[in-house]
Amino acid sequence: MNDQLTPNKLFLAYAVGCIESLVCKGSITQEQYNLLRRFAQTGEEPSNELMERCFPKACMRIGYPRTSERVRHFWRVVHRNPFEESPVYVVEIVALQSTSDMHFVQATRIDADTIHTGYYENVRHIPLDIGFKVYVHGMVVAEQYTE
Repeated sequence: MNDQLTPNKLFLAYAVGCIESLVCKGSITQEQYNLLRRFAQTGEEPSNELMERCFPKACMRIGYPRTSERVRHFWRVVHRNPFEESPVYVVEIVALQSTSDMHFVQATRIDADTIHTGYYENVRHIPLDIGFKVYVHGMVVAEQYTE
């Protein structure tokens, strides 16, 4: 599944976890938020121009050409740093919940002998099950964990 994502779709799978805060900060408009969220939900391809306009610092840090390997390295290694504003975590799914239009997972992670439990939105409707591990950013599932 992960290999089917273009670099921009993969980037957005992680970035969608922070777009609400970007609207609140005034970094992106409500219209851009709606567009990015729709692209994440439907799997539509976001343009390079949109990604660079909405996420200029991240795009610059990833570098060019933007490849899936570089995108994954940025989110899984660079942005996983606990000093980042909203780091990426690996969590294990313990429960699945859905409403008519939203899908959530309840997941846990162990951090320095402390168990953290949270609910994360599965915006992209990734087929998941209890026991699966996933990468999360913000309160959103980005992609399934692979070792």
